Amino acid sequence: MTSTSMTKSDIVFVDTSALYALFNESDMDHLSAITCMHELTQNQCSFIISNFIVDEIYTLLLTKVNRSVALKITEYLISEWVVERISYEDEQRAMSILKSSKDKSYSYTDSTSFALMERLGIKYAFAFDKHFQQYGLKVFFH
Repeated sequence: MTSTSMTKSDIVFVDTSALYALFNESDMDHLSAITCMHELTQNQCSFIISNFIVDEIYTLLLTKVNRSVALKITEYLISEWVVERISYEDEQRAMSILKSSKDKSYSYTDSTSFALMERLGIKYAFAFDKHFQQYGLKVFFH
């Protein structure tokens, strides 16, 4: 896990890359994801995802694992996790990020995640996606 000065009340945005690694035992980052999630949980961090992340993880699990797993994980996430909806303003900010980041290959979902994190004042992300670090966020991985 990257070293930062977290407090117990810190909120961590969880990206699709981390969720996929957590829930897919065959993913190369699975053990790192489990270890990192355990450490973040020990620090009593709160976790948040967006509705766009829910869409991405469902689609990824559906195509890479199977429908049953995709449904089970998605149901778990929407019933047990904080899922923040991407607003119209977040999408406008995401477009601004995409237009101003000509040398980056951010996805639309990544950009909406950055906008959401800005809106909510979230500084930390749990991700295996290099784009979160490129954007200047504090990223946890093991």
